[in-house]
Amino acid sequence: MSTSCSKSVPAERARSIRLQNVSLDRNSGAGQYANIGAYDSTVIASGTGVTVTKVQGGGSRPSCTFPASPALQRRRRPVPGRSKQLHACVMRQASVENGVMSTHDTQRPGPEHWTELLHIRLERIEGLLVPADRETGSERPAWQRRTRGEQRWAVMAALLVAVWVQWALPDRLSIRPHWLLPVLELVMMAALWVAHPHRRIEYRSRVPRALGLLLAAAVSLANGWSAVILVRDLLHGTEGSNAAALLTTGGGIWLTNVIAFSLWYWEWDRGGPVARALGTHEHPDFLFPQMQQEGIAPEDWEPQYMDYLYVALTNATAFSPTDTMPLSRWAKLLMSTQSTISLLTLALIISRAVGVLQ
Repeated sequence: MSTSCSKSVPAERARSIRLQNVSLDRNSGAGQYANIGAYDSTVIASGTGVTVTKVQGGGSRPSCTFPASPALQRRRRPVPGRSKQLHACVMRQASVENGVMSTHDTQRPGPEHWTELLHIRLERIEGLLVPADRETGSERPAWQRRTRGEQRWAVMAALLVAVWVQWALPDRLSIRPHWLLPVLELVMMAALWVAHPHRRIEYRSRVPRALGLLLAAAVSLANGWSAVILVRDLLHGTEGSNAAALLTTGGGIWLTNVIAFSLWYWEWDRGGPVARALGTHEHPDFLFPQMQQEGIAPEDWEPQYMDYLYVALTNATAFSPTDTMPLSRWAKLLMSTQSTISLLTLALIISRAVGVLQ
């Protein structure tokens, strides 16, 4: 530590320096015309006009360092209004560690000053280490925030296509009577519209939820029955004498299978469309590309029915996931079931059609 002046200073105007709780590797120094008050300090000063006296004091040197924390998962926002105070704390600490205090710092800060700085540091550390459940809404991913519900037109259009395909199938491939399930599905669609007349699906209710699951089950039951009868007739050689009719019938069953599984994906992923809009589920069941990388979709992007229809279509053609990965066990089981059904149906229909054409 060195306290020296660039020019001579009269003794009656000696600088006043107060050292408290200062411990340095270099303990000796030289100065001129300085009145030094020391408390709990290992610094020894000497020189012309230098006087060192013991003064009353207390406390210990503050520390402005922050421990590294491997638990930080992402960069947090700084605590508002604390940056300037923290900078002042660091600058004051540096001056104390160098053993030099300004000539204007003739009075030692009281305990209240160090207590305030300690609170500032603790609040700063708490802001950095805030747990995930205390994140603000804007920092959470879309599947954990409340977002706007999706419109119902896409799923209604897909259901109408499924009903039309079931109606157009031959009577031998349908549950008797032929009109029963298509009419029942239309009635449930009308009841669903009455129970939830809003344009967007964002209001929680047990009745629409139950009707939606019953619709998916009805479409799956009708299409599963048709697929089983078609495969049985193909294996026994009683179906497929006309290649064009076989391809048309098989294509309709395959398309309805895609719609049925897309309904299950849409209804079960994170609890259904209403639960997704409310952000009640912490973890997603399907991981879409827009959920993995920032900047490729709006911040509040949520999967809608067309996204699940695309997942079902690619799974039925590629027989495996493509760009969207199933995360939960039920999602993996459902996609595996769809891939198996699609593979067997296409293999039997195409092989039989090729045999008839030859």
